[in-house]
Amino acid sequence: MSEVEGLAKFGLFLFLAFILPGIIYVGFVTFYYPEILRQFGWDLNSWVGFLGLSVFFGLLITSICFVLENLLFSLLKRYKDLKRPEIIMLGVFEVRNKRTFYLNQLVGQYICHFNVGMGVLILTLAYPFYSYINGNVSMLNPLKFVFGIAISIVNLYLSLGVFRNWSLNAIKRYEDER
Repeated sequence: MSEVEGLAKFGLFLFLAFILPGIIYVGFVTFYYPEILRQFGWDLNSWVGFLGLSVFFGLLITSICFVLENLLFSLLKRYKDLKRPEIIMLGVFEVRNKRTFYLNQLVGQYICHFNVGMGVLILTLAYPFYSYINGNVSMLNPLKFVFGIAISIVNLYLSLGVFRNWSLNAIKRYEDER
């Protein structure tokens, strides 16, 4: 594998796992909590501010999502059919000189959709509490809440259903291929 190919795989994985979810989190923070951005002086009018905030929220919220994913699979480990993609296999296949660009993209989408789904769920569930604490219950918009729940459900379904299954099947096929 060339350095360029390795960097491209690493960049794709980081983009899908942290940066893209971070961009979506910034959108939902702006959607639900615009006054927080003003209070902290965060500027979304520049690429540097937007990218910095995306990385900040991406790393912060996806860390929480990773803990929740581990808890979820720990609680449901008695269900033998419920497995998650083993990211370590990407390294195993690399050592075996198998190209893993497709697998990086597939596993990255599993992580991306899980992080988006769980992160948006966290931001959405906090929205009514935040409104209540700030005395803005009359400003609470039920459509915003329903929108966030819908986005969360769709992304969790895509992650835990579609991309989890595709990733597991692809890893099995990579293993079976000698």
